[in-house]
Amino acid sequence: MQWMDNRYAMIGVQTEGPDAQGEVQGVVSILDTATAELFPYKPGRFICYHLGKIIFETGPSLAFIRSDLAGAQVWIGDVLQERPHAAWFGSDTKDMRSYMPLRDTCADEMDPQAWVQADKDIGGVFFPEPRREETPVWKRFGLLPEHGFFANHLPTVQKVPLSERDAYAQIHWFRPGKDKVVLPLSRMHEVGQAGISEWSPWLGRYVLSGSGMRYSQATGSVRSQFTEAAVRYGRAGNVVIFDPRDGDIRKIPRPPELTTVVQLHKAFATRGGMLWQSATAKPWGLYLSRGATVRRIADVRAERIAISPDGCRAVVLSHQNPNAAGGVSKLDILNFCNGAD
Repeated sequence: MQWMDNRYAMIGVQTEGPDAQGEVQGVVSILDTATAELFPYKPGRFICYHLGKIIFETGPSLAFIRSDLAGAQVWIGDVLQERPHAAWFGSDTKDMRSYMPLRDTCADEMDPQAWVQADKDIGGVFFPEPRREETPVWKRFGLLPEHGFFANHLPTVQKVPLSERDAYAQIHWFRPGKDKVVLPLSRMHEVGQAGISEWSPWLGRYVLSGSGMRYSQATGSVRSQFTEAAVRYGRAGNVVIFDPRDGDIRKIPRPPELTTVVQLHKAFATRGGMLWQSATAKPWGLYLSRGATVRRIADVRAERIAISPDGCRAVVLSHQNPNAAGGVSKLDILNFCNGAD
């Protein structure tokens, strides 16, 4: 789910029942947030949208897992001008590789081998590992092309226990046409994902929610070696605001009131303040903070949230019955501007 402009959003929905082959069909649709109307665009499973470019899939779901089955296609291109591509690379059925959509930018698809080569191009030196041909020094991730990309420095974590790797890893920012810069950030605990969903156009910055933000003292919260490590290394509880113009970093702590009440999953910047999405553990909800004020604005178990480019609206996909298993079935549109509550 991604916004097209400040009114319309591209979203993936499912038909109510399976087809003759037992497959639940997806429909790429356009949501008018001013009227809450949903308009079907094309059949398919929505992958991503950004600045007029879209990626979606058609064909049996199993054909994207098994290369011996036919029908898996990936549609890529400008809206209304998408072209189909095979979902598998390689001519040898024993060595076929499933495509990788570039979700961070929604620019194209990539052969996994080409992705490894891209890492090689910025690394230069490689370290052998058992059962792997080679490991690049750098592993790139995140950011839109105009902002460069982040890269994790792998040799610093090769022989460190998994739960502690992120404390030792060095995050570098490869700036377009400039030297790379070391950033005082933790890849896992403070950065997490860093793509379209984290880019805030109205703010001109990325809003990053790493796993450290999920540490909670709330009853029923899910503890793990990763969240405990975030506390141990002082990386817990912060949302990182990253400015790609000069590399400025601001760390915004969670409101203290939420630390013992709810386990959080992700944060978003809106015109009305910071929006905090709860994780899957109870109590579910969306919380809005501004200054010293924090309030619960929705009693939902949200699955996906997208903020409009101007920061005024949020589309929220959630579970109609949060206690039941199953998919997302409820859509809400929140307004943070024009005197809205």
